Amino acid sequence: MRYFQVAKYVITYLLIFYRNIFSLTIKRYGLYFQI
Repeated sequence: MRYFQVAKYVITYLLIFYRNIFSLTIKRYGLYFQI
């Protein structure tokens, strides 16, 4: 059970981490896609 909780915490952290990188990438390179 403890392993499942740790895995759930890691997955949640990675989802938030990649979501922040994705949003920053859109903000940084969004001007190139606006035609």
